[in-house]
Amino acid sequence: MKKRYLGVALAATLLLSGCSVIDLISGAVPSQSTSPTPTAEPEVETPAEDWPVSLTKAEAGERYLQIVCQRNDAIGRWDAAWQELEDLVNAGQEPLSDQVTAVANSARDVFLSTEWEIALLSDERYTWPDVVEAEIMTIIDSNERLLPTLQTEMNARTVDELYASVYPEYTAEEQAAAQEVRLKLGLPGDAVSSCIGYETDAESLYVELQQHLRDTQ
Repeated sequence: MKKRYLGVALAATLLLSGCSVIDLISGAVPSQSTSPTPTAEPEVETPAEDWPVSLTKAEAGERYLQIVCQRNDAIGRWDAAWQELEDLVNAGQEPLSDQVTAVANSARDVFLSTEWEIALLSDERYTWPDVVEAEIMTIIDSNERLLPTLQTEMNARTVDELYASVYPEYTAEEQAAAQEVRLKLGLPGDAVSSCIGYETDAESLYVELQQHLRDTQ
């Protein structure tokens, strides 16, 4: 059986690369008329957002669930797809292309949600409580190391290509980081039941982050 480490509560995410800069240039063409040039009205400045926000323990717990739960859900489907394929392999049967596709598609979903979570956990607009700052960084680093594995699987078209994926080795500290965050933020230890209602939040937050980055370029 393929040895795979599935850190269900490990939240992920990749620092965003900068978006392209769009310069908006405005100007007035000098009037050729002898009439007085009208006085231009002063531009109204949009007040700057009050960033960064220091999250309270309760706010950090809520945001943590919003960030990690979509990935947890994707990992559950990824694990189920792998289990179905491996059951066939262990029984001496050749998996069908449908099983290979199911693993590849679920790996793609985990890859995307992992990227979102890395970006969101790294969002400089929010400061995590000191008590979980080290664990958040550990989670980010752990999941960044998983991205190449997921990329191999999402591009696989055969069983051999799936089994060519190499999984990183995680330390005990890395494996415990997500549960430490939950414990220190007062969240339930069950990464499944506590995520009910948060299954699509990460994508929405990621879209909002992307918009913020574009607006501030």
